[in-house]
Amino acid sequence: MADYDVVVVGAGPAGVVTAYLLGRANLKILLIDKEFFPRKKLCAGLLTTKTIGILKDIFNLDLEILFQDGVINYSSDYYRIFYRDKQVYEHQMDSSFFYVYRSVYDNYLLELVKDSGVEVKEGLRVNNLDLENNRLFTVDGQEIRARFIVAADGANSIIRNKLLEQRGDGHRERFYDNMAITMEAIIPREDLNSRLDHPQIYYGVINWGYGWVFPKEDALVIGMGGLKNKNGNISALFQEYLKLLGVNLEKAEYSGWPLPYGNYLRRPVYKNIFLTGDAAGFAEPVTGEGIYYAHKSGALAAKTILQAVKYPGLDMEEFYSNLLAEHIIKRLDKFNRIRGFLCAKPRPLQRFIFSTGLRVFGRQLTKMVQE
Repeated sequence: MADYDVVVVGAGPAGVVTAYLLGRANLKILLIDKEFFPRKKLCAGLLTTKTIGILKDIFNLDLEILFQDGVINYSSDYYRIFYRDKQVYEHQMDSSFFYVYRSVYDNYLLELVKDSGVEVKEGLRVNNLDLENNRLFTVDGQEIRARFIVAADGANSIIRNKLLEQRGDGHRERFYDNMAITMEAIIPREDLNSRLDHPQIYYGVINWGYGWVFPKEDALVIGMGGLKNKNGNISALFQEYLKLLGVNLEKAEYSGWPLPYGNYLRRPVYKNIFLTGDAAGFAEPVTGEGIYYAHKSGALAAKTILQAVKYPGLDMEEFYSNLLAEHIIKRLDKFNRIRGFLCAKPRPLQRFIFSTGLRVFGRQLTKMVQE
């Protein structure tokens, strides 16, 4: 017998949505995470218009509430794009980008899940999985059984690794070979004496990726990310990038983390086990945006489970994969093609391609990202 109807592993953006929606359906849910919240989470922390929309649909949160509760730290309706140190595009948007610290954002949503009555266990790390019998094993020796398991455990997902090992044929190795490596520094404004009030994007500083400077009320988030297999020493590239920006290296304490970046899985499901968010590789291949896709895939996993409970003969793998194809994969495929067009050219041509392409298609691309 199962201990729970559903165990959700990972209490980030994908996990909280899944647990919240299933909890509202009166299923017995357990949401677990290896960390205690609030926890540090490296992420540029940008919310698009479509992300605000899904927060409204699921949690009934609007911009007024998010600003009032201190979740949104900053907003901007203007951005600039550079090719190395030369500006190639700027745009005044009809809507804004919104910025959050993930430690604040994730903890805020987790508190909403707790308040809804879902059982939550923090500091509980999964280290093994029985795919055939829906059993999870934790570092401290616990065994947890569930009718359904949802993996929302991020880019280094234990559950995804087990699933891809089960499929064989190098699936796991290919996934990791096509990850991006990201470096980021959060620098207080007083250390930079900067009044920057809008995001800046830098191409040409790393292969098959980009650099960014995102504003927060009290700091600037400076980062860089690119495909691991297209670049050498990312740390050295990041230091060169900071020099390009005129940032004092002595004041730049930075960290790195892996990021899915075009290596999304088209069928991230096995029997009663579903992968969501970064665990499934759902990050946009141009901007690296992942929060929206985490929320959306969590909602689609919840929808699949609710249908499976209602219709026991449902082919869950087919149902979930079809939902993903329509609502997520189709979008990611479009951005993957755009990235290939922009990045798969010799360096001498790239600045021309970026500047010309953005002048012609920049507004459409912004609309695609926002909506």
